[in-house]
Amino acid sequence: MLPPDIQLSSLTVARSPDFHAITHATEKLYTYRFATASSHDPFKRIYQTHVHHAVDLSALSSALAAFEGRRDFRAFAGQVEAKSRDMGVDCIDTVRTVRSVTLVSEGGGDYRIEVRLKGALYKMVRNMVGVALDVARGRYDPGHVRRLLNVDAEGEPVSGKKAPTRSENPSKPAPPQGLCLESVEYDQEAYERSLREYEMSVAMGVVGEGGAGGEVDGEGEEEEEEGEEEDEYIKR
Repeated sequence: MLPPDIQLSSLTVARSPDFHAITHATEKLYTYRFATASSHDPFKRIYQTHVHHAVDLSALSSALAAFEGRRDFRAFAGQVEAKSRDMGVDCIDTVRTVRSVTLVSEGGGDYRIEVRLKGALYKMVRNMVGVALDVARGRYDPGHVRRLLNVDAEGEPVSGKKAPTRSENPSKPAPPQGLCLESVEYDQEAYERSLREYEMSVAMGVVGEGGAGGEVDGEGEEEEEEGEEEDEYIKR
């Protein structure tokens, strides 16, 4: 049933009809792997990007740290205008909270960037990495990330000024090969509480065992088909 590159280790039925795999996630961990050595292992080419230019690791770490916190990521989101038209709004909400961004050495000139957040905009993580690597190669100064996020040196939003758009971000997104959605976390206690409430409603005859027809009240989020970041757009 599954392709050879996917293995299923366990399967559990989510009995609560309110459960939704995207909207009920509490945290997601994305990683981006890249290599800096002069030659690249061809067996890693599918899951790792080879960076050909010199990388200032200190500048890279500083650029990545600027993403942490509640920020407007409009300059790092793809297809904002198209999504806004589809949803019938002037502009989708591009504010997201990034809990941490960490640069980790894997040895031999290999590195991974770990991004922890609740949800990401389309191509958001790849655009973040693309900009950070441009800073690390000396193409932009360390304040470039803050300007794209429209925050000052203390990380506070710049009042009276709109966040830049994607067209004002000159960097290309990092190649897709290095990106991976490593894990998705859920609130087990909240799920069990929802399940108990549902079972009680069924026992009292308030709802049928089929639930409410599978409809989920969420944030209008969609899973990106090609394995990239989720389209997690919210109407203003």
